[in-house]
Amino acid sequence: MFKKYALAAAAFVLLGVQTGHAATATVSISGGGLAVSATVNSSCAAAQTAAVAFPNITSLAAAVNATGTVLVTCDAGTPFALGLGLGNNASGTQRRMAFGFPATFLPYKLYIDNAHTFEYTDIVVGTSTLNAPASSTPGGIGAAGGQTFSVFGVIAAGTPKPAPGTYGDSVAIDVGY
Repeated sequence: MFKKYALAAAAFVLLGVQTGHAATATVSISGGGLAVSATVNSSCAAAQTAAVAFPNITSLAAAVNATGTVLVTCDAGTPFALGLGLGNNASGTQRRMAFGFPATFLPYKLYIDNAHTFEYTDIVVGTSTLNAPASSTPGGIGAAGGQTFSVFGVIAAGTPKPAPGTYGDSVAIDVGY
């Protein structure tokens, strides 16, 4: 083993002499190391996968129901909460679909559960969404493929029947993480 290194050193010296260069090399290391860092933030996205589309209404003597779905996709391991806004036509905290100008309104509610016990609420930006009551903001932990949440729409029995027309609203999907 010693011979290999000795031969290599001799070859280096000879090469330096043949090329007219000095056969010495100096390497110096000074200072500390180079810091390298990156911050990877969590991310989430949400999208409607099925609209809450009520059937044609001829009477409001009984409740009218419809179901839609929302898909929430977050990075694996990211805790999140899902909320739904009040819509473009709300009056206070009452969601309303609108038709025509001047608008005629048809009130409705959006529930987390099929028993219509817990109504979806809005998530306020800048507050801790994970401290919201589970009854009003469902959520989970991010997983591959995302998670689908049902949205149960109800027009209450006994609601006064408004003018004929096609009523609509747009509700923001909020994901806090």
